[in-house]
Amino acid sequence: MSILKAIIFLIGLFQGKKPKTLPHPYEYPDYSRDMDNTSIADVMETWMVEWEVSDPAFWVLEADIRLSREYTSPGVAFSNEKKILLRPEWANAGTLAHEAAHISYSLLSSEEKLGFFVAYTLLKYKGLIKFLYSKNRYGLTSDIEGHAEIYRYLGNQMPGELKRFYPKLF
Repeated sequence: MSILKAIIFLIGLFQGKKPKTLPHPYEYPDYSRDMDNTSIADVMETWMVEWEVSDPAFWVLEADIRLSREYTSPGVAFSNEKKILLRPEWANAGTLAHEAAHISYSLLSSEEKLGFFVAYTLLKYKGLIKFLYSKNRYGLTSDIEGHAEIYRYLGNQMPGELKRFYPKLF
């Protein structure tokens, strides 16, 4: 998102206007992509730039992010291994952002996870998060999916109170 778009978006929020779009809208699968013509490095670069990832070195050097057809879901995160697998047709910045948030969540202590739960519970029916859930309710299935969906669709436009619960991302 450009800086100008972000400023206009924030001005609208301060004026009480309801958002009309999410900062990072849904991305449809591209079925022309396959294992040979899809670059995970390009997807990672797009995600890191558009979501303004604070610790890119962690994701490049410590996480294992790659393409795979092993699973039927768009992406899979193995938090303990810091491993993300994306299907080529779903290899986009939004899917990667969602799966990276799962790894980020796994880095939280038990106390921090409780802190996220409390803050998220207070915020999930307000502002941008409420707007997100009016469009896509998947994040309401669990707090862990809520954590991932907020980062995926709102990125750095999420409420500031939640950003501390996204290590290696903010």
